Amino acid sequence: MPIIKQNFELDFNDCLKLQKAISNIGIGAESAINECLKNKTSIKMAKSITNFLPRSETGKHHAKDNNWYELEFYNLSFILSNSLAGKRENSFYYLYYPATGTGQSYKKGPNDFMGNGMKSEYNNAVSDLLSALNKKIEEDLNYE
Repeated sequence: MPIIKQNFELDFNDCLKLQKAISNIGIGAESAINECLKNKTSIKMAKSITNFLPRSETGKHHAKDNNWYELEFYNLSFILSNSLAGKRENSFYYLYYPATGTGQSYKKGPNDFMGNGMKSEYNNAVSDLLSALNKKIEEDLNYE
């Protein structure tokens, strides 16, 4: 069954901001970022993408009303993709077709709902990561 995934990439200036904050922390930065990605950023990204999901006319089991996504966490990253769990009737494989503009969606063209959802949440994600790093700096300072 078809799967869709979207990369979340930081622009150069935001990388520099994060790099500066990371250099102030040292060892604890990695765990602070991983925790933020898992508990905050990935959830906000999923909600943002859900707002951009196209709604079909069928009125059946629809992604917008369910947990349509799966999250996989890695070191300093996560992957958000459409869920393929379960049988055809209750999986969300069909999101591939409007995303790529294939199948019965070919007349409408591709709908980059994942990219649009990530773009709309981008600034919040960077802010959350910077806040998590700043919080870690404050904790380290208070601990010493």
